[in-house]
Amino acid sequence: MQSRTLASIRLAAPHNTIVFSSSPPASATAAPLIAPPSARARDLRFDTVRGTLLIMMAINHVSSDLRVWVDQPFGFVSAAEGFVFLSGILSGRIDASRSHLTGELTARARNRSWHAYVWHAIALIGTWLLVQAWVSFDQTTPWGLPYLFHHEPLTGLVSGLALLYQPGLLDILPMYVGFPFLVPLVLRLHRQNRGLLVWLASGVIWACDQWLSPGHPIEWGPINTGAFHFLSWQWLFVSGVLLGAEPAWERKAISRPPRWTLLAATAGVLFLWAVRRPELPNWWDLSTLDALTQKTPLAALRLLNFGLLAYLLGVLGSRRPAWLSYRPLATLGRHSLPVFTATIWCAQIALCFPEAGDVAVGRWLETAFVLVGMIATAATFEFLRLRSLGKTNPAG
Repeated sequence: MQSRTLASIRLAAPHNTIVFSSSPPASATAAPLIAPPSARARDLRFDTVRGTLLIMMAINHVSSDLRVWVDQPFGFVSAAEGFVFLSGILSGRIDASRSHLTGELTARARNRSWHAYVWHAIALIGTWLLVQAWVSFDQTTPWGLPYLFHHEPLTGLVSGLALLYQPGLLDILPMYVGFPFLVPLVLRLHRQNRGLLVWLASGVIWACDQWLSPGHPIEWGPINTGAFHFLSWQWLFVSGVLLGAEPAWERKAISRPPRWTLLAATAGVLFLWAVRRPELPNWWDLSTLDALTQKTPLAALRLLNFGLLAYLLGVLGSRRPAWLSYRPLATLGRHSLPVFTATIWCAQIALCFPEAGDVAVGRWLETAFVLVGMIATAATFEFLRLRSLGKTNPAG
């Protein structure tokens, strides 16, 4: 069977590339989810998963009737966990072979961080301008939009650009400004056979954040830490970097998974799915369950739920790669940063009309608006990419 034609995968910046296996599984062996870096190809599975996560987030950002199907449908797991973990894996695979080049790793980290910051600034400034335009036309104060943007506009803009003010929908990309700087340190220590020590130290930081920080955003004047505690979420990212840099684990645990591991992971996912369903009997104290599944500090049960689900998805992608390879979704995933920025703008515009969520027609219009916005953005950037490739290689 012929290998699939694939191209390079981006992490945060378009120029960052990574290579993965492109061959579907033969009758006796599964296709590796992460292959040696010698095969210069793009794996549609990763872009397809990324595109699916983008759609889930876009729908969850508006008052959509589809939220019942995409808002944590597999237990206490959201699309954000998948994005962070996938970014870590791709970072590890991209830079593992360069772990001895300290200067190059640092430069790449700086470039990725800057690229994420630029898109965050675009999203933030666009939202700020929307609020100013809305208020200038004497419209009702858009209370669903960032408070400082209409209460103290200049303070909100400056503190937002300084990453001190991270209101709703503008609190995800700031994590990606900081994550790249963890990669050089993690990979250098991994190269020195200290990967386990790094993972444990990262876990200790996560545990301390669980203990010392509140389970909600910290808001104080122009400071808003957003719905993601960086010190907690860094453990998920670091875990991804270490796994991406060590394909031996993938070959053993995902390409050839023990049957008991699959059964245990499946049982765990089904149990946590049942716990979250309100229509099923509840055996948990609700306050305890809430503390163990909070998203802001990435609480323990939520982290476990994601680990089990990610493992099963990895096995599925290894054994049935075609099931996770869909080009329209992969196109969304290929241009994840501009597409995500477009969803933020569309969602912020929808928040200016809160009454639309009171009727079914309004909710469907919001859903269509945000989906059309992200599809149009992906199509535009894909057109620009193909045109750029045509100019680079006119004969091809």
